[in-house]
Amino acid sequence: MRLAILAGLLAGLAGCAPQVEIQNQPLLAGEANHARTLPAWPADRPLVVLAFSGGGVRASAMAYDTLEQLGVQPDGAGGTLLDDVAVISSVSGGSVTAAYYGLYGKAGLADFYGKFLAQDNMGKMESQLLNPWVDFKLTAGLMGRVDAERDLFDAELFDHKTFADLQAGPGPIILLNATDMASGDIFTFGPSRFDDLCSNLARLPVATAVSSSAAFPILLSPVTLRDFSAGCAVTRHAGSMGAYLAGNPAGPFVNFDQYEEALYENDLQHGPAARTDVQYIHLLDGGLADNLGVTTLGRAMTGQTRDAPVLSLFNQPNPPKKILVVSVRARSFVESPLYQQAAAPGEIGMINAVTGIPLDANTSNLDDNFATLSAEVNAGLAQIAQAYGQAPPQVYYVDIDPDQLQGADAGLRTAIEAIPTSWTVSQAQLATIQSAVHELLVINPAFQALLAGQNVPAE
Repeated sequence: MRLAILAGLLAGLAGCAPQVEIQNQPLLAGEANHARTLPAWPADRPLVVLAFSGGGVRASAMAYDTLEQLGVQPDGAGGTLLDDVAVISSVSGGSVTAAYYGLYGKAGLADFYGKFLAQDNMGKMESQLLNPWVDFKLTAGLMGRVDAERDLFDAELFDHKTFADLQAGPGPIILLNATDMASGDIFTFGPSRFDDLCSNLARLPVATAVSSSAAFPILLSPVTLRDFSAGCAVTRHAGSMGAYLAGNPAGPFVNFDQYEEALYENDLQHGPAARTDVQYIHLLDGGLADNLGVTTLGRAMTGQTRDAPVLSLFNQPNPPKKILVVSVRARSFVESPLYQQAAAPGEIGMINAVTGIPLDANTSNLDDNFATLSAEVNAGLAQIAQAYGQAPPQVYYVDIDPDQLQGADAGLRTAIEAIPTSWTVSQAQLATIQSAVHELLVINPAFQALLAGQNVPAE
């Protein structure tokens, strides 16, 4: 209901097409996009990587409660599993939590509940849209609909901080994901992609990336970036299509996903035989391309991106012996009345289907991708371990998904999946989410196996 009200306000205020506000800046002479490195990792300390899905504040809360639960769980190496988180890949509502944790770390995590989760964020956005000055700017095309969301994030959470702050923050490496509206490709806010654009990542506001990741189609306008790569005079990372094919002549036939990623990178860099002249990138909700965030996490764990050099920890003697991979899925389920009606759906029903089905389908189809990721990661780590004459690390894959709640917990599943995809939830709904996350994590067989191997009980 609140989304419907907000959509009505936005539709009523929308006038002229908004003037394009370019959100990013070019790389200048002497500048570079630096990737974060991971510190040395003791062999007995588990390495933890997380993927946070989309789903509005329901996803934000599930991500937050996962971090909270990891924070009270001893890791058997003198800390907690939250201390062991090295990388988070996120989408949409999950990106709000991920970015906040990246900026403020453990010390600031407790504030997130009061600052965002417990707030009537939809009411704040509605009030902002009813402001006469905002009304004028929207109708005159001086701002886009997504700007209301970006301004909310900045005012409540990010305080105009940039990626320079995020990369220097106390939290882990954060990979925020949006969707390229033209190509449908995943757009990850990291040094590699901004090298492709010849753009300075450090100066980009964090709120811009988070609002891109959560720019729900039709309800919100896209976020626009400029591609400055034509004539770029700055030395960037190697990544041309020619270099890829030289090293992988069978690439188009062996690993088509990597080949497609190389084609996209080549287009953005205005490389040899680029398929199109990319001048602007228009970004929408990351859930349109991958509503789980696992694709980007998989690229990091298999060495396909320099944004999160996970494999560097294993290209050395005595690497970590255990890896915990957690995918947090803020799944929803609302029974559709279409199954009980003979009449064809109207325009609103079709819009809901066009915007909702891709996100829901991606969540379902990426189950297979997560299984593929597991196989690729295991194979890659085994190959590296063999080169050093040591046993490969044990990898524990954990899904946190409301659909796993069965039997006596079926009511809990129904309650959490009925929470609407919005930016406001009640205190009772937040308590439901907390109970579900705790239950799903501690009963997970892979999680229990990790704890048993570390000789610690579940908290």
